[in-house]
Amino acid sequence: MQNFFYRIHQILPLVIFSFGVQAESFHGNAKWRWDASSRHQYDFERDKNAAIHAFGIDYHNTISDTKRDNLTALLQLYYTRIDNLNPHPGFFEDDDDQEFTFRNFNLQWTPTISSPTFKFGRTELPFGIETLEDTNGTIRDYGIGRKVGYKADWGLGLFRLDENLDIEATWTLGSNQEIDYEDGNYVGAFRVGNGRQKTLIYGFSATKRRVDKTVSQNFALDLHWYFNLNRVLFEISKGNKNAVTEMETLLEVGRHSQDETLYYYLQHWYASQNPDAGRVKDNALWAGVDWQVNREVTLEAQYRRRFSSDKKDLNQIWLQIRFQL
Repeated sequence: MQNFFYRIHQILPLVIFSFGVQAESFHGNAKWRWDASSRHQYDFERDKNAAIHAFGIDYHNTISDTKRDNLTALLQLYYTRIDNLNPHPGFFEDDDDQEFTFRNFNLQWTPTISSPTFKFGRTELPFGIETLEDTNGTIRDYGIGRKVGYKADWGLGLFRLDENLDIEATWTLGSNQEIDYEDGNYVGAFRVGNGRQKTLIYGFSATKRRVDKTVSQNFALDLHWYFNLNRVLFEISKGNKNAVTEMETLLEVGRHSQDETLYYYLQHWYASQNPDAGRVKDNALWAGVDWQVNREVTLEAQYRRRFSSDKKDLNQIWLQIRFQL
């Protein structure tokens, strides 16, 4: 908990600036909402229950003139508790713990109409499918943590998005929740794609990191195909981690209901180390459903089944209820 108050002290100027900046020549459009969720896991193999509970605030403020959005503040701060969760994220000390955590916590500045937008703070790292899919606070996952190290990190970034180009790059501290610079640690991530408003979207990603004793790099191609109420997502990546070559593929096939309140999907995961030798690291099927009950309530369920050569079989069900008020 001491770490949290230290982090708050460090980002206090950002908070004050985000809430307070206004000028007569600009128009502010501040929005905020409470966000609460309760997620439960049952592991059939170990006959074990686990849970994650989160409660926080999601604040968004865009300051604009007549031509463009000049400055955007995105501040997401949560109290998060885990019960009997193993494995768990590294910023928790044990299987039963509680922490204040950040999701996105950044300022985005666009100097001119023709310039890229610059990011400062804790930002999501651009890599693969996850760049286009907002999975914050949801059960759905696209494995960015295994390839990049973190889903979000403290640092700098820039992006440019128009009809035929989607490009983003970040350079961060490799400190995850902490605002802590360790000499030699970094995470660099980059993605370029063909836009976001197309039936067929594709992109190329690259990442390189050095965090403590972990050195890795990864390259990926991602594909997003939307037709009628259906969609197909595919990602293939290859890289190395501490001199061990790794390759992964992910395929998701999903469908929305007519009113788009219901989404059900099937994912297949495959990962191998030293692909030429054929050592399977992960081979899994996940099936899930998301139901937007109304504007405030979302229900999710997901079943995970893994068969692999170097890990215990995974046989789990996840359930979550989320309120956004």
